[in-house]
Amino acid sequence: MRLFRLCRQKYAELTGYGAKRTGGRWNRKGISALYTAEHASLAVVEVLVHLDRTEIPLDFVFLEVSVADEYILALPAAESSEEFLKRVYQTGAEALPPNIVGFSVPSVVVPQDRVVVLYSDAPLHATAVQATAITPFAFDPRLFTTPVR
Repeated sequence: MRLFRLCRQKYAELTGYGAKRTGGRWNRKGISALYTAEHASLAVVEVLVHLDRTEIPLDFVFLEVSVADEYILALPAAESSEEFLKRVYQTGAEALPPNIVGFSVPSVVVPQDRVVVLYSDAPLHATAVQATAITPFAFDPRLFTTPVR
C-alpha cells in the first residue's frame, strides 16, 4: 500500500512524535501516531482543514510511505468501529493485534477516501513501514483567494 503524508520538512519521518506531543483525532497526547492518506489529494485536504491560511509555510513535503496491506486493519465507518477506536485512542499500538501496525478508516473530510493511522510503537512498525520518497510540495495560491464573480 502506498500512503501519503503532507507535512513540514522537519516532520518528514515515521516516529509519530508530533501527534504524540499534541494528540489527534485517533490518538491522545502521549501516544505516537502517524497520520497518512491513501491518496495524495486527500493528504492535502486533511492538512487544509487545519491550516491557518494567513501564514502558509513554504516547507511542505510529501512523505510517501510503503506498508503491505496485510499490516493494516481496514475499518468501516468510525461510528460502527467506535469501541475499537476508543481503545486505540487511549492505548495506541496496545489495542492492535500483534501483526498490525495501523488501521484505515473513512476520512471525515472526504468519506469516500480513507486515512491510515500508523503506530510507531507497534511491534512490526520498524520492518513493515518504510519511507519511500520525500518530495517538495507547494499549495496552489488559488486555494487561498476568493474567486471574482
